[in-house]
Amino acid sequence: MDILGFVRNLLPAGTPPASDLEPAPVEAARALEAFLEASASGVGVYSRIPALGDLPAGQAILEMEPEQQLGVVHAALERALVVKVPRSGEAQHWGFRAQRTTLQVLDRLLARKLPVDWAALSLILERTARITEAFRAPNPRLLFPVDFPMARLITLVERIASESGLPEGATEQLGRIRPAPEARQDDAEIRKLVARIDALRGNHGSLLPEPGEPWADALRQDLSTAPPVERAAWEALLSHARTADSSKPSAKWLKEAASRVESLGTELFVQRMQHWLPLVVERRTDHRERESEWVPDPDLILADGNADLLKGLAWCCAPVDASPLPHLLGDLAETCYRKVTWHGPRCPKVGNGAVHALSLSPRTEAAAQLSRLKSRVENPSALKQIEKALEAAAVRAGLTPTDLEEMAVPTFGLEISGSYRSQIGECVAEVRLDGTRDVRLTWFTQEGKPQKAVPAEVKRGHAEELKALQQTLKEIQKLLPAQRDRVERLLITEREWTLADWRERYLEHPLLAPLTRRLIWHFREGERTALAIPHGGTPVDVQGQPLGWLQESTRVRLWHPVGFDPETVLQWRTWLEENAVTQPFKQAHREIYLLTDAELATHIYSNRFAAHVLKQHQFKALCDQRGWTYRIQGGFDSGEVPIAVRVVPEWDLRAEFWVDPIGDGVNGMSETGICLYVSTDQVRFMRGETVVPLTDVPALAFTEVMRDVDLFVGVASVGNDPAWMDRGTQQFQDYWHSYSFGDLSNSAETRKQLLQRLLPRLKIRDRCSVDGKFLRVKGTLRTYKIHLGSSNILMEPNDQYLCIVPDRGEKAREEVFLPFEGDRTLSVILSKAFMLAEDTRIKDPSITRQIGLRP
Repeated sequence: MDILGFVRNLLPAGTPPASDLEPAPVEAARALEAFLEASASGVGVYSRIPALGDLPAGQAILEMEPEQQLGVVHAALERALVVKVPRSGEAQHWGFRAQRTTLQVLDRLLARKLPVDWAALSLILERTARITEAFRAPNPRLLFPVDFPMARLITLVERIASESGLPEGATEQLGRIRPAPEARQDDAEIRKLVARIDALRGNHGSLLPEPGEPWADALRQDLSTAPPVERAAWEALLSHARTADSSKPSAKWLKEAASRVESLGTELFVQRMQHWLPLVVERRTDHRERESEWVPDPDLILADGNADLLKGLAWCCAPVDASPLPHLLGDLAETCYRKVTWHGPRCPKVGNGAVHALSLSPRTEAAAQLSRLKSRVENPSALKQIEKALEAAAVRAGLTPTDLEEMAVPTFGLEISGSYRSQIGECVAEVRLDGTRDVRLTWFTQEGKPQKAVPAEVKRGHAEELKALQQTLKEIQKLLPAQRDRVERLLITEREWTLADWRERYLEHPLLAPLTRRLIWHFREGERTALAIPHGGTPVDVQGQPLGWLQESTRVRLWHPVGFDPETVLQWRTWLEENAVTQPFKQAHREIYLLTDAELATHIYSNRFAAHVLKQHQFKALCDQRGWTYRIQGGFDSGEVPIAVRVVPEWDLRAEFWVDPIGDGVNGMSETGICLYVSTDQVRFMRGETVVPLTDVPALAFTEVMRDVDLFVGVASVGNDPAWMDRGTQQFQDYWHSYSFGDLSNSAETRKQLLQRLLPRLKIRDRCSVDGKFLRVKGTLRTYKIHLGSSNILMEPNDQYLCIVPDRGEKAREEVFLPFEGDRTLSVILSKAFMLAEDTRIKDPSITRQIGLRP
């Protein structure tokens, strides 16, 4: 085929256009034709299309005067309108190539600031409208012609409109260019183009979110009833929010956002955000049909267009100095990072947008929300975004991320005691911290009489104040456990403070004081050191004597028992019990893991927790909770060894816990090919790509990592499932027996020592005793042995297994003092002990049948 002849025949220069429009200048058409011929000369049909500057013919176009280049724009549009690409064969490929080359020229020239007046713009829009209509003739639901530089054209129209308004007829021409409402607009760029076209035409309907999601319905409803001035301000803000198409907002974008929020009114903006953003957590109201069997709950997935708008609204919150916004953004991020089955995070785009807005917020509470997210979000990618945001916020504040987290913890108006009272009408509301996870709200009359529920007068006459109070309670309930986890993480860091900073950030901080005053701290002044607990606000030693030598130069850190003699640790355990102090987490009773002879022999790895069988999904959840990274394994994975990893930056270490997926047999795999179980292998430490000998691992890092691994085994092992054998499960039967009633781990040994001290104080002390690995309970009907590691039960005299599955919230029937929070297994053991000590009162037939009391 004569390729050059074919290209020339597509539209010879000077051929009158097949329309009633003014033709392009002949010189411009010839210049375009020369470039098309040059671009097709000596190349194959699938070769790269050259840019204008690559060829002399194209360079000639670039060197033209702007008025002449405008003529080439008309020539390119004229060609795109008239050329008919053959339906098949090699000619079709060359036709498409020539057409794409033409549109590339158009794209390059529209990017230049050409001298476009009203008449020229009207002609450009008319040709574009006719091209678009010809493209959609076979199917009106099509969007835009392939490769057509529509974004460039809309930018040109916006420039002319901003300078001198739109020419007559432009609104109608833009309407012909816009896709039909029923056209599928999945691509974010297409949605933005449509919104820009609508904004130029004065129609802001496409700026609103797609209905069906509760937050979107609320927004549409609020704007439909808003006064015209307010609605116009919202439309301007939503139009700007729709342009949030980068990974983070520029300074110019944020400045424009702040300007539009100011035009709307900050108070009104915050009020609407308080109404709309909390509704994002709710599922769709119009119940989408499932598009795939892999997404069982599509009503939780945000529409793409709505997600784009939400991200923009989150960015609009960034420059606004208003106290409710950081909490709203924190909740929005947590909601959008939450996992949807077989889908992954619900909407990471919006989650990342909210996190970035928090990093830019002028409010100090924003850092506290990022800290909360760091302890609650499990997705590794999201955690990286949160950590980056914390670092960025710290740089802006001139602090380290750790300092920023500590200094940004809000007080919520609490007193040092962890409570505050608020007068609402004729009633008084008292908020009080209860432990490290719960907050109690109690109502009193003016005379001080407690009320069982919210007084009717408050509900009726003070709804807004009540709503604000309840919101504060929710914020405290979310932040309190996150702060507890943050403080516990300090154990591995050996972080120190000056006495003044420690007092301000921990001892006298209203939210943290109820927690930190139950912890033991290490004080150092020169060569002098001491351990003390600030019980009652004054640091006292284990003999109850105040430390009178503390000075402003004294250094303070959170005490870890590793490296201290057992007598010191025992003294502090005794002090906690005698003074009825419950620590927010295990500190004095914390398990210590020292190197064993076997580990000294293996030198570079530990097999202490090898050969256990864990439930993989539970193991994964624990890894996420404790800051380890682990990827679920299945039949689709390669032969690489799966590893759970914890980075310990304080010691420049990376801990690795190796596991092997168990995928053999019907019972070992889920329907989707996920392994239900994994077997455990070695633990090792790395520094970069080098294996670190266990003897070179700092004792503090070693003990904390091994404690995590012990937790994984102690919670996720199939041996901890009391219903395993009761269900008739044969798989791992030998392992279940060996683990359920085997030797005690470090954590179980700690539990045993504590029970030996607690039993004399219990009502059932005459019926209980610690016997080796078991808590022995003498009931009226049988004698029971509760294993101190798994909490599984054997009955004497023949060691018959007794299956009792505890409720998740089950507690001991007597109020039993425990010197630390968080050991659910200990609570289950005590609960079972109280029940079995009075076995004649048991009514559950599934238990009495096993005991032999009733058939």
